[in-house]
Amino acid sequence: MNNKTLKQTPGCLSLLGLWKIPAALCVIACLSQSALSQNYGINLPPTQGDSGTGAFLPGIYNWSYSNAQIAGTAAHFNMIRFPINEATANDPASLTKLKGYIDQIPGHWAIICMFGTSTTGGHGNSLPNGLTAMGAAWAKINAVFSSYPNVYYEVFNEPFGYADNTQSDWTHYVSDMKTIISGGGLPTGRCILDGLGYASDVNHVASGGWTGYLGYHFYPQWSSTHTESAYSNLAQ
Repeated sequence: MNNKTLKQTPGCLSLLGLWKIPAALCVIACLSQSALSQNYGINLPPTQGDSGTGAFLPGIYNWSYSNAQIAGTAAHFNMIRFPINEATANDPASLTKLKGYIDQIPGHWAIICMFGTSTTGGHGNSLPNGLTAMGAAWAKINAVFSSYPNVYYEVFNEPFGYADNTQSDWTHYVSDMKTIISGGGLPTGRCILDGLGYASDVNHVASGGWTGYLGYHFYPQWSSTHTESAYSNLAQ
């Protein structure tokens, strides 16, 4: 399934790309009519735990991919998404390894996505462990990739810990993400804010004051019919 499956309609967000995540599909959209040429990518989780919860484990990630494996993957996908957490971002050796991975991708097209940490297993509460700490972790990442214009920053994965019922909830989330962006010294034009919930509610993020890239995830089980056209209609 590629970006040609989803058609832009009046009033909809423009589609920038589609990424495979374990049990999910991820769409990156923006409020403008610009579009990236990257339209078919893959998520590479840390090689620990299972694909659903390994990225939420505390401590420094285990990444056992070789540079050759990343290069082979990049031959089939034109963008790669790498989850990260604060401990991994604060580890110089891990950032060196991540840089080595991204250096294998033609044009260095990548998304780095910050995951929250759970000490009890599962997905945790999906709230930042601390805005200052997360901003500082992003600053470490940006110090390595500031000169890589095609590396994008998905500021926080699936913020289902935020309520999504009122305008104050939406603005609270956007405000927190802007605090992290500011603390990390991140270029706003390369930042992606996930929709509320499991990155499904992008419209209220825009209503909360965000005008940049939006991350929209949807899961096959959300559709009663498992066909390409059904997934396309669901995303639209």
